[in-house]
Amino acid sequence: MIPGEVFSELTAPGAPPKVAAWIRTPPGWIEVRSVRIDPNLFREASESDLDAGEVAAIQIALAEDDSLLLIDEAAGRVVASRLGVANTGTLGVLNAAKGRCASRFVSSFVTISEALHSLSCS
Repeated sequence: MIPGEVFSELTAPGAPPKVAAWIRTPPGWIEVRSVRIDPNLFREASESDLDAGEVAAIQIALAEDDSLLLIDEAAGRVVASRLGVANTGTLGVLNAAKGRCASRFVSSFVTISEALHSLSCS
């Protein structure tokens, strides 16, 4: 599941076109969820300079039992860990996938790599 704030980030002008197109018609296993941010989390997140999507993702992970938060922002991982939320970044997911299904991992990684290369850093 992803918070609506992350959905908005992924479909905003300037988002990679392939990512925006993909998330506009997400697979059935993705649920876009609205979330109410706890004021204490908002205060802590503000001090860590997290954006709305990161804060909302941490809030959802706090509310869900047995969750694993996927968050690449280092400050977000620090806040999540401080709050007891298990978390990993994209590289952690890729590393776990590599160990589970190596043959399919290579083709998936190539697709991800191509998408990353299409990002403009200007």
